[in-house]
Amino acid sequence: MLHPTSLDLTSKTKPSHPWSTHGSAAYDHVRFEPETAHATRSILSPQEQDRCMVSNWLLVAVGGAAGAVLRVYLSETIPSSGFPWATLSVNLVGSLLLGAITAAALTNVVDEATALMLGAGFLGAFTTMSTFSVETIALVDEGRWSAAGAYVVLSGLVCPIFAFLGWKSTQSWVG
Repeated sequence: MLHPTSLDLTSKTKPSHPWSTHGSAAYDHVRFEPETAHATRSILSPQEQDRCMVSNWLLVAVGGAAGAVLRVYLSETIPSSGFPWATLSVNLVGSLLLGAITAAALTNVVDEATALMLGAGFLGAFTTMSTFSVETIALVDEGRWSAAGAYVVLSGLVCPIFAFLGWKSTQSWVG
C-alpha cells in the first residue's frame, strides 16, 4: 500500500517509499504505469478493498515471520564478544536491502505486493531499532561509553549509507 499523503495523482514523480503499510483503503491500489510514469487509481468496491487489505496484511505477516526467524538465528550465531555485532550486521544488511527493494519497486522491477512483503514484512522484522536502543543503553549501563558511542555512530551513519548504496546500485542496475 502506498501512503496517500505521498501521492500527487497529477505528478509525474513516484512516492519515495512504495513499501509503506500506512494509508487508507481508498488508496490501497495506487499503481504506476511505466509507460507514462504517473500514478493512476483503480476504483474498488468496499468488499474488494477489504480483501486486498487482508491480503496485504498476510503478505506482511509471512515476510515478517521469516525476517524475525532469520534475525533471531543470526543473533544466536554471530559472536558478539562485548559488542552487538549481530544487531549491527542485520541493520546494515537490512538497510542495504531496503534501499535496493525501494529502488526496484520505484522502477517497477518488483511489484507492490512483493515490495510490501519484503520491505515492511521481511526487513521490518529482520532489522530492529528497539534492540539497537536497548543494546546501546546496556553498553552505557556497563560503563562502556566508547563502545556505545561507536555503535550509535556506526548505526546512525553507516545504515543510511548502506540504504543509499542499495538504492543507487539497484537504480543503475535496472537502468
